[in-house]
Amino acid sequence: MQGTEKQPATLTTLEQPSSVPTSPLTAPLTDGELREACQTYVKDFCCYGSKFLREMNLIEIQNVCAFHNNCCNCNGTGRVAADDDCFSTRTTICIWCIGTGTKTKPHVDDFISNTQNLPKELILGVEGRELFSERANPRHNLRAVPYTKATYTWKNKKGEFYVYGLEKKVYFEDYPQTCCLCTCC
Repeated sequence: MQGTEKQPATLTTLEQPSSVPTSPLTAPLTDGELREACQTYVKDFCCYGSKFLREMNLIEIQNVCAFHNNCCNCNGTGRVAADDDCFSTRTTICIWCIGTGTKTKPHVDDFISNTQNLPKELILGVEGRELFSERANPRHNLRAVPYTKATYTWKNKKGEFYVYGLEKKVYFEDYPQTCCLCTCC
């Protein structure tokens, strides 16, 4: 029977997965790995107590990826070629590149999705894995940054924190155990 071959299913741009994407980049972090990352984080703050890390009850661990798509014109560097006034000759000092042949201009268009309560700026500063790179004009790069959202209870209070990036950096919106007399933070 000719003409009855099944075509592979494709995901169109209008279709969206119904659940939050899980992290394909790393193995899910365990309770112990989350606590270890937090211990490293707490060492940088003299007023953060470590008793919380021993006593907290982790009630949910969610491994997810944030996606970062950066600028096509400057490849995410924030630097583009000199403008037409100096033609990169450095003979005429233009106001944009000040004679260097390269103008610095805030021209980075970053789109970061799927971060929940994790600040998007933190995703920019950590390592992820490149998923797609287009070299034609316009140029685009898409990378995935893994993170783990951990929900905890401690002293009858519920909170959450994040371990993000391949470096396993930690983010607390409000660390639950701080000394009240410290002025260093």
